Amino acid sequence: MAEIETENINSLSTSDNGQGEITFDTTETIKIKLLNDQINILNKSNRKFVEKNIELALQNKDLTIQNDKLENIIKKQVKEINQNKLDQEEFEFLKLNLLYSSKCQKSAFKRCYTVGTPEYKNCILKEGREYMSILKKKNWLYNLYTWIPILFLYFSVLNEFDFNYLKIEYFSFNFPFILIFYFTLKGYGKFDFFLVFIAGLVNDTVVGTPLGLSSFSYIIVCVLSAYLRNITIRPDLIKDWFYFLFVITLINSINYLILFSFFSYELEIIFYVINNLFTFLLYIPMSLIFNNYLKTIND
Repeated sequence: MAEIETENINSLSTSDNGQGEITFDTTETIKIKLLNDQINILNKSNRKFVEKNIELALQNKDLTIQNDKLENIIKKQVKEINQNKLDQEEFEFLKLNLLYSSKCQKSAFKRCYTVGTPEYKNCILKEGREYMSILKKKNWLYNLYTWIPILFLYFSVLNEFDFNYLKIEYFSFNFPFILIFYFTLKGYGKFDFFLVFIAGLVNDTVVGTPLGLSSFSYIIVCVLSAYLRNITIRPDLIKDWFYFLFVITLINSINYLILFSFFSYELEIIFYVINNLFTFLLYIPMSLIFNNYLKTIND
């Protein structure tokens, strides 16, 4: 009986040891599997990062190429601008040289500069610019000439300059609107808002409309025109033209509503439509004339 019990104990011990070995092997296998899974995840993440880096490198290369192209374009444009400046300066020098060469040229009795030297060129340019500056300041005709737009504005409001007095049927336009919009758009220094406001009061007095209505209309034109000038990078005559149509349509609509609703004026809508149309159509030819005027001022 003792031998049988010993054998049973040994067999149980072996069985326990076997189960322990199996449990240990299973735990190690699971750990290894988890490590392999983590390695696979890291490899996949690494491949994604590598692919993303390659993609970003290609994008960076494309952007670098585009940047180089833009830099070349900018350099070319800067070169052209500098060349234009040099050409303009050279043209100005040749024009002034005909007038002031005697003042700057070295001679036996005058200690000046040798023709062709930088000092001689600077002397010619300095003499010419100083003379033109003095001439502009002292020449009252030139000063009067610069005030022509304002003088035209007052002349037009004093004489109702819209061809209505010619009794031409279905023909009317608002010359002050064209004048105010254009010169405000160009930022002309003499075209002061206060003077425009006074011109509106004069127009109301002459025409017989409620005092301040024309001033209000003219100032709105100034404000909207100045707004367009501030937001515009490259001026475009056609865009300015259609913006002008929007402005005068808005102003005429407001005037019609005010006169009809608050002052009980008997108005014909067809008059406003015709006036609006011809004012719009005449803006282009008038602006071309005004462009030539501004060129003479700048020259």
